[in-house]
Amino acid sequence: SGTNTYSGGTLIDAGTLIGAASSFGSGAITDNAALVVAQGSDATMANAIHGSGSLTKTGPGTLDYVGNGSLNGPTLVAQGTLAVNGSLGNSAVTVAGGATLAGNGTVGTTTVAAGGTVAPGNGGIGTLTVNGHFTQAAGSMYQVQVAPGTQASDRIDVLGSADVSGGTLAVARTSAGRYALDTKYAVLHAAGGVNGTYGQVIGDTRTAFVQLKDSYDANHVYLTAELYRSFASAGGTRDQMATGLALDHLSPDSALANA
Repeated sequence: SGTNTYSGGTLIDAGTLIGAASSFGSGAITDNAALVVAQGSDATMANAIHGSGSLTKTGPGTLDYVGNGSLNGPTLVAQGTLAVNGSLGNSAVTVAGGATLAGNGTVGTTTVAAGGTVAPGNGGIGTLTVNGHFTQAAGSMYQVQVAPGTQASDRIDVLGSADVSGGTLAVARTSAGRYALDTKYAVLHAAGGVNGTYGQVIGDTRTAFVQLKDSYDANHVYLTAELYRSFASAGGTRDQMATGLALDHLSPDSALANA
């Protein structure tokens, strides 16, 4: 569990090797059995991880994985956060309840279990790439950030198919700006098609007159800014209502309608 500085590789041929990010030196890890990274505090791990064994992230801390490995055994995010900012692109990832998968890197086929969370990026807007299929179980959450006044948002880019049936989209704004009418945030793309729809959209979805609603095409999940309350309804006098009615008839991309 201590800090090691050796630069040679680490070979796991049997049993289970348990340590923190600082336990394995700087060399590559060949994992043909079981590797557990028990991270009680936030840390970065740059070791390339290869082999056919399993990788498990435990502990409440965030493990920022920036290595690039060819591990083809399974990865389990059992506790805390695994932020993949390198590549685990050949490893099938399962996110357990209470745990989080984050980052701007690449993971293999990914399943987010009930109570689990996927949150692309590292505190800011980002894109997480899934080299395979993506499944969100009912009761799982996609924490998505959107930037009002732009089309920028978090994104999950799936090279296979995506099944989001019954999952939750939890929205957070990156600033206090207003959502512009008819803006589409492409929050998920699946080259192999999108199956199902999200069970609910929660969080910071509304500004004064506009709300974000989920919409879909064959390969995308969008958050689309739609009018949920007419401008006229906000008027307290006849003149205000008349002005609001005029605004209601403007084009959605009008500067006045989005003021």
